[in-house]
Amino acid sequence: MFCRNGRERPDEHDLRDCPEDQDKERIIMLRNEFIPVRPDMWRDKMDCTVAVGLGHGNRDQQLMHLSSLMQFAAQAMKGGLSIINEKNLYNLGAEMVKNMGFRDVDAFLTNPEKVQQQPGAKEQMAQAEMQLKKGELDVKVAETQIKQQKLQLEAQKMQQDAVFKTAEIQLEATQGRPVGIG
Repeated sequence: MFCRNGRERPDEHDLRDCPEDQDKERIIMLRNEFIPVRPDMWRDKMDCTVAVGLGHGNRDQQLMHLSSLMQFAAQAMKGGLSIINEKNLYNLGAEMVKNMGFRDVDAFLTNPEKVQQQPGAKEQMAQAEMQLKKGELDVKVAETQIKQQKLQLEAQKMQQDAVFKTAEIQLEATQGRPVGIG
């Protein structure tokens, strides 16, 4: 491939001009996620590191090293050391999956950052206390409603008794003798 200046290798000016030629946003897949890329927004100087698989041993050796690292991580977690967390274990497992030749890590492992956080013990206790208080409040509301209904029944009974007494007094007055109703 030849660059703009006709040479085979791009120099600093070509790398600076290359993004300016692409002024449209493009969607590319990076790390199994689609992301928008705007080359015209890149900085002039870019830091990059090229990792070539030469001189680092073959896949079997790397897998052996990763396996021993996984055993160390498991022992560290069992021992209560806080040098390993979920993200570290995920990264270690992801490297093992990639080393085995599989491209899609998400098919084998779940990224802990993408998992919805479960409420902690304190949050669960607070929720339980809130539910308990809500239950107590519901019981008190129900008791108040029952008392109010009892008072209404007593008021109705007293009103009926007053109607009966009035009717009894009127009947006694018209008949001229004592009368007992009810």
